[in-house]
Amino acid sequence: MVPVLDKGQLQKLLTYKRRCRKQSDCEAPLLCVGDNRWGGFRCLASECETDNQCEPGFRCTPFVYRQGPVFQLCLVQGTQREGERCEHFHLKENRGCQPGLVCDSGFCGRPCDPNRPSTCPEGSVCHREANLPACLPSCLKSSCPPETQCIRIAGDFSVCATVRGRDCDKQPCPPGEECQRELGYRWQSQVVKMWCASPCNEKEGRLCPAGWACLDTFCTRLCGEGSPETCPLGEQCTRTIGPEGHYSTCRMSE
Repeated sequence: MVPVLDKGQLQKLLTYKRRCRKQSDCEAPLLCVGDNRWGGFRCLASECETDNQCEPGFRCTPFVYRQGPVFQLCLVQGTQREGERCEHFHLKENRGCQPGLVCDSGFCGRPCDPNRPSTCPEGSVCHREANLPACLPSCLKSSCPPETQCIRIAGDFSVCATVRGRDCDKQPCPPGEECQRELGYRWQSQVVKMWCASPCNEKEGRLCPAGWACLDTFCTRLCGEGSPETCPLGEQCTRTIGPEGHYSTCRMSE
């Protein structure tokens, strides 16, 4: 877990709460994190270890940023129940989980032990996202409502949803590419975005072609924020952060 630092320790860190573009902009043990309260990336440390260190109405909320260590901030106490959608870094009550639940992969779930999957209720599975395993939905042993299908997100973690993009389960990706799956942000209707992408690893010499960047081990098309026509139909130019700083990349629109 990213440690909680006292006032004296924070004062010695010149980059604390300063803007950052990549992790090397921050002194250890600070992390370069997208701070939704501020609307940009800043160098931050964990703010709490227990709810008692937060103001009334707020709770010490753990989450994992970009598959890194567990990071804890004082965020407003959520109201979302187990199995309902959530945001990791929520600013509103109806976007955060109730006490005792963690937000994992966009769903509220009770903490669980991957070595004891029976601890999860029926219709869910113990899913590990980095260091925060939680019970998440699984529709593999049940039926889905009409007009939807059961889609695997990762392992047995699966949801009843409609597909946006290329249905890789029915139309496999070309050789050399792998299927990517991402839950959409439409809370009213379940949507899973699916597309094919080429894996990459710059340290191993597996590079992306010109005009593309290696983000989260897959090639992503670069674009100009002021030139939306650089993205294919159905995609939009979105700003994101990668290992070397900010990028503008084509992402499937909502």
